[in-house]
Amino acid sequence: MNKKIIYGIIGIILLLMLIHIEIILNRHYAPETVLIRINAPDGLPETNATCFADISSNQINSDNKPLENLEEIYDFVDKTKYVIDDNGKGYYLLETGFSNYQDEFEIRVVCYSPGFKGVSYTIINNTNANCELKDNGRFLVC
Repeated sequence: MNKKIIYGIIGIILLLMLIHIEIILNRHYAPETVLIRINAPDGLPETNATCFADISSNQINSDNKPLENLEEIYDFVDKTKYVIDDNGKGYYLLETGFSNYQDEFEIRVVCYSPGFKGVSYTIINNTNANCELKDNGRFLVC
């Protein structure tokens, strides 16, 4: 076979691989795990809040799903990979139940501090996520 034909075929294969990779990287999935950080009115981490989430989507619909209070974020993330400047306190874990979900979704999280001195309300959806993806998209920190 002619070298030009072989190089052309290799070039086409590489181009198709790059297009495929770009398509995969631009997909936006609903988070499978969300970590919410709650601050008390004085700005310190709130460690005794009660948090619930409402999840709405075509895959999952759940009301008043409780969030797990983490003693510290390092109960969930690797201490050697992440350095948290606030000692990792005040984080709450939500396992959403999503799995490779790409359609519209909405997660509403409400947290109440002890004695209802403060209320925190967070909305996460496919167009509004004021959060940070961590660990190659494995979880979302808000």
